[in-house]
Amino acid sequence: DDITLLDESTSNLLLEALSTGYVTVEREGLSVRHPCRPLLIATFNPEEAELREHLMDRIGVCLSADAEPVTGDDRLEAVNRALEFSRNPPEVVQRFDETTESMRTSIIFAREYLKSMKLERAQQKYLCEEAVRAGVQGHRGELFAIEVARANAALAGEERVSSTDLQMGVRLCIAPRGTQISAPPEDDLMQAPPPPPPPMDQEDED
Repeated sequence: DDITLLDESTSNLLLEALSTGYVTVEREGLSVRHPCRPLLIATFNPEEAELREHLMDRIGVCLSADAEPVTGDDRLEAVNRALEFSRNPPEVVQRFDETTESMRTSIIFAREYLKSMKLERAQQKYLCEEAVRAGVQGHRGELFAIEVARANAALAGEERVSSTDLQMGVRLCIAPRGTQISAPPEDDLMQAPPPPPPPMDQEDED
């Protein structure tokens, strides 16, 4: 929580692990370096402090908790679930077992679909153009957006990446990095994504 409030030395250690894939443990004259595949999940309040640019650049997906308006009923349900979980965690976990298992199965299948999921050159070009239009520095935004588009299509059980998947990549990876836009653009302000790639048999005929 509150990654923007970390002191500079801690942020540098975190950045080193994300950048190099190694974590260094030093204690009482000993120093050990371990390889790792770090997965960073963090929260922050932009009103308290801005996220350091070079740390933001290493974060693949950034989304806002205010992206969808929350109704009073939604907030009440969230509070009630939190209270129920604090009183009886096993009962709450059991209640959502079916939903959890369904999500787990979807992820397992998505990992298989992901192996053959690719973007066409026109779709990659669209993401690059959106990055240029948003004033994104570097290329990590497009690279992360490609992975998000592939993952979104795979999770939906699709065989190909669609325009909806491309827009998801823009919203989660490119727009937050933009220097010319500060929030994910509305659908009517975004350039129309290219159509999905043609079926394989049509490609062969071309």
